[in-house]
Amino acid sequence: MATCMKKKNFSLILFLFFLSFSGSIRSEEEAWKVQLTSNDTVLLTVDQVIPDAFPKISVIFLAETQKGIPLWNIDITEMKVYEDSVECEIKNLQRISKEKPVNLALVVDHSGSMAIGNAFSNAKRAIFRFLTALNTQKDSVMVVGFSTKVDGITPLSSDTVMVKKELNRYFEDGTTAFYDAISLALDSLKNHSGLKAVVALTDGNDNSSLSSIEAITKKAQENSIPLYIIGLGIDVQTAALVYYLYGIPIDYVDRDKLSNLAKLTGGNFYFTKSSKKLTEIYTGISRRIKALYELVYFSPNKSYRDTIRTIGLNYTNDKISFSKPQYASYALSCEIVRVLKNRYKRTRIMITGGLALAGLGSGLVSIWLIFRRKRKDEKEPEKLDEGLT
Repeated sequence: MATCMKKKNFSLILFLFFLSFSGSIRSEEEAWKVQLTSNDTVLLTVDQVIPDAFPKISVIFLAETQKGIPLWNIDITEMKVYEDSVECEIKNLQRISKEKPVNLALVVDHSGSMAIGNAFSNAKRAIFRFLTALNTQKDSVMVVGFSTKVDGITPLSSDTVMVKKELNRYFEDGTTAFYDAISLALDSLKNHSGLKAVVALTDGNDNSSLSSIEAITKKAQENSIPLYIIGLGIDVQTAALVYYLYGIPIDYVDRDKLSNLAKLTGGNFYFTKSSKKLTEIYTGISRRIKALYELVYFSPNKSYRDTIRTIGLNYTNDKISFSKPQYASYALSCEIVRVLKNRYKRTRIMITGGLALAGLGSGLVSIWLIFRRKRKDEKEPEKLDEGLT
């Protein structure tokens, strides 16, 4: 009996070992190696629309091919923007990561399961490579480490050496408080300016957090912070197969749940069974962040009644095809609506007052003309009497 159990456990270990190294990233992640061709289709994804300086509108969008290759050199002449079907003049177009500061929070899982297949060592190696792509003259990064609870955090800084020291301090132990770590990262980033994003790595389902997935989704959306989530390890299908073959429940990455979380926040989800692929994934995330643009135009619609506006983005290039315009909506804040309404009232008062003054002036002129005519009529009989005399 003991011999059978040993053989069973040994075969399970071999099975999991094979899965951890034979797996690969989904096909779209391999696209970073492909060069642009005339057959590529450009996709624009609106990350957020910022009307805070209305009528100045800022549109943050991602430009990439259908294969996931980022476009880094879009020209202002290649873009068109529409608001409620009215074409607007583009005042400025810039790649954000080139001009503005980038503030990143790296959420890193160092739970006990990260010891399997040198996963944590490979994760650190990938993150160290990721840090070299930052522009330390303007970009900042922080790290949030977690296992059973959030047990390590560095301040937002351009000091990548400090981040590396923090990562080297962690060791593989405990369970997974993934949502708590993301929540803390969002709280740390939300009051900073510039481009903000959370890059989070986990190898299993959350089983220790006080925060819920609904709460962190709402927090990320309210603060316009995208979540780039990396799932490492075994998916639900593989976990089900292991349970079917060996009767042993194992932890897995819920790809559907994490993918939906990333999508709802404007980020992206990546999955791999092999930690050796993490460097490639982190490199892809870096490239994706660098492909974010800010387009600025001025809204032609100054009406306070139209509180919800729809914008459309279009990309035109003779060499690369474009699938279809990308649409998004934005809402005017109560403060902006109040300002527009007061401005409208003042304009109406000025127009009404102007018309009243014009009417008064016209009336006075009419009275003066009547009075003048009457005086003239009175003088004519006097002249006639003098002539008769």
